[in-house]
Amino acid sequence: MLPDEYSACLMRRSFRSGPSADAPFPVPGNLPAELNRFVGRDEELSGLTRRLGESRLVTVVGVGGVGKTRLALRAAEALKKRYCDGVWLAETGALRDPELLAHSLVEALGLTDQSGRPPRRVLAQHLATRRLLLVLDGFEQLVDACAELVRELLRRAPELTVLAVGRLAERPGPAAVPRQSSGTRRPSRTARKPAGSPTGKGGETAG
Repeated sequence: MLPDEYSACLMRRSFRSGPSADAPFPVPGNLPAELNRFVGRDEELSGLTRRLGESRLVTVVGVGGVGKTRLALRAAEALKKRYCDGVWLAETGALRDPELLAHSLVEALGLTDQSGRPPRRVLAQHLATRRLLLVLDGFEQLVDACAELVRELLRRAPELTVLAVGRLAERPGPAAVPRQSSGTRRPSRTARKPAGSPTGKGGETAG
């Protein structure tokens, strides 16, 4: 983000929240604190952060246990100053009912709404004018529902970026897949690994 864009984002935040002119502007969000140091995987981390600067939808997929979520969260933490409205984690791996997906994102963003509006509408309206990174972890349980909701949110929120993390056990060794700026297609199970994609040990997923 360019300095003037970040300043404009902060100005919008001040109008919404009404702080005093000299009040600090901490970056909001809900990323968990790291319990130990993130060692190694510099190439993978660099590749992922670069893709997040190029695309509004980036997916990290692979078999379980290779550290996809840890890598994604480290990249999100490293980039949080790009997003003046915060970096937010929504964990969806335990969901099985697609009707609960939007509710889960509303809760992850700490939103409260007493109007009775559908949660999708609450999300879309909240995100519409915000510069925000959403880390969607565990999309593999609800691939189609996640794809549909992400597509809608990216269309309605032009400054939203989504980093989707999921397990695809039947396809070992996939890469972090960059999407174009319109990036609204669902994570593909058959997409080829792009040249220069970060990879983990033994050819497994970067993450």
